[in-house]
Amino acid sequence: MIKKSVLLLLIIILTSFSVYAIDQPVNDYNSYSFIDYDVGIVGSFDLTPTSSNSKIGEVTSILTFFPRSDDLQEVKSLNFNSVPQASISNNSDEISYNWVSPQDNSFELSFDSNVRTNNRLIIVDDKINFPLSGVESFYTQPTEFIDINNDITLKASDIASGEDDLYVVSFKVADWIQDNIKYDLGSLTAEVVQKSSWVLKNKEGVCDELTNLFISMMRSLGVPARYVSGVAYTNAGYKFGPHAWAEVYFPDKGWVPFDVTYRQFGWVDPSHIKLKVSSDSGDPTIRYTWKSVDTSIKGKKIDIDTKVVNTGTIVKNPVIIAVKPLINSVGPGSFVPFEVSIKNPNNYYFPLSLAVTKANALTDKNSKEILLKPGESRKVFWISSIPGSIDNGYIYKSTFEVEDQFHNKYSTNITYSLGIESVSKDQADKMISSVKPSDNLSPLELDCSSTKFTFSYETPSVKCKVKNNSGRKLFNLDVCASSVCKSMALDESEEKSVDIKLPLLKEGVNIIEITAKSDSFNVKESVRIEILSNPDLSISDIKYPREIPYGESFKFDVLLNVKVPVKDVHLFINDIEVFKIDFMDGSKKASMKFNSDDLYKKDNINLRIDFKDKNDKQYSIDKDYPVQVTNVPFLVRFFSIFS
Repeated sequence: MIKKSVLLLLIIILTSFSVYAIDQPVNDYNSYSFIDYDVGIVGSFDLTPTSSNSKIGEVTSILTFFPRSDDLQEVKSLNFNSVPQASISNNSDEISYNWVSPQDNSFELSFDSNVRTNNRLIIVDDKINFPLSGVESFYTQPTEFIDINNDITLKASDIASGEDDLYVVSFKVADWIQDNIKYDLGSLTAEVVQKSSWVLKNKEGVCDELTNLFISMMRSLGVPARYVSGVAYTNAGYKFGPHAWAEVYFPDKGWVPFDVTYRQFGWVDPSHIKLKVSSDSGDPTIRYTWKSVDTSIKGKKIDIDTKVVNTGTIVKNPVIIAVKPLINSVGPGSFVPFEVSIKNPNNYYFPLSLAVTKANALTDKNSKEILLKPGESRKVFWISSIPGSIDNGYIYKSTFEVEDQFHNKYSTNITYSLGIESVSKDQADKMISSVKPSDNLSPLELDCSSTKFTFSYETPSVKCKVKNNSGRKLFNLDVCASSVCKSMALDESEEKSVDIKLPLLKEGVNIIEITAKSDSFNVKESVRIEILSNPDLSISDIKYPREIPYGESFKFDVLLNVKVPVKDVHLFINDIEVFKIDFMDGSKKASMKFNSDDLYKKDNINLRIDFKDKNDKQYSIDKDYPVQVTNVPFLVRFFSIFS
């Protein structure tokens, strides 16, 4: 028998992760300025003799899955180990473990490292024209799993149609995939990686497939994009796990990350630890080669330990966000539109993610991704539906709250009750249409607001912000409301605020139209101001027994409602103070206990409520409620004749 020395190649894909979070589980790490990690990997394999003539000449293991320093992460230390001791060499692409004439049949390779990931953007501070020209073609070509067919090309072209900004195109492609491809760990793609063409056709996949499809679409548009694999934190089990995302090449700026699965477009949170970049998702994590006689190899799973050892400070959102309802008080079953105003004061693009965290039922998904250009202001809207069945005599308060990706929260409130006109879905849509900016940037922006309620003795006012987007200086610009005008001049891209005092308005709801007019431009907006003669504090319900046996105690419950907040509320029963409320907004129940002895020979319970509005103006309500004390003992009635 002729003995042959053979060279075999075995490819093993990363199959399992053993991971740890910090002591207390956290939802995510989005808000930290940086995270320091200990990251380690252990891989092992066995060479098994298949005959008594077995002989091993040389074994080499090439690892391509390890951290490298780049714009978003810094490798502070990286140490290699092996058992038995191997000759270890490394470069930026791979770590090579080599054993010559080993005496052992079991092998282990490993590394341990300390890595810092930074919560920062790849700064894109000017527009990059799309389509691109003159770019390197390596990362624009189809590969085995990141394939490109006619359907992918047509869909990507349709999404990018009419756009000439690379960041906008990349953002729209990622957003389309998130909205239209179902992330499903129960699908067969969780076990076997599928090609991009399969994912587009079947509209489902896991992080690998969503990333594959995003890269395929970008490459079909001539934009370089590459596959990134590593680990990231998930609140599904509160642990780190294998994850994949993409990077898109922006000429003169660098590689910008896009994580379609996590809805992070142009930014990824610092729980992302990059361990490998490749042109295809099927590239091997580790390769084994060996020269041997009558020997087989059996690779074992590769384990990665990821441990958080330190976190940075809490970051702040660099954009300005404000939330307001388009109507403040509604009836049951209403649809309430909410406006979220966003301003990017920076000279670079900023990808913003917003999620509604408190609200009644929404008519749309609770999250939105918004790409803000340098200096851009945007408005986004949600509609919340109010319950149709509510109790009489109460004013209900509902909170609408949104949260950005750094967990900064922004909220507002509305009230709803019986006796107020309900708002239909169609009416809510029309309210949004009346204030929603057009897709094209207006040469003159006007954004106005006012207080929800104004008392009749106060001077009503509106506050407006005016911005010049016309590309030239504007002279003789008039901002007018109810025949009151303020004049100004605006330099190119300048924004100014103006406060307009209005004449006295009639009680009730007033719709005030505001105009900003120059020689060339005329824009309009309206605000709603409700004029009140008083805070509208009312007693909506009283509960007490009309007949009370002598000598027994009883409860006297009062339900108060107020339209606008009041303070220093004092309740008096028969001129004796029995209850105090420092501040009240909405509904408040006051429960008091009395003895019927105190009411004998009285036909009424007198209730007086003294209170103040926000300006310390005093108000009072005085009402009598009938009562009869029964079963009065004879001696009490007899002696009362002489009292």
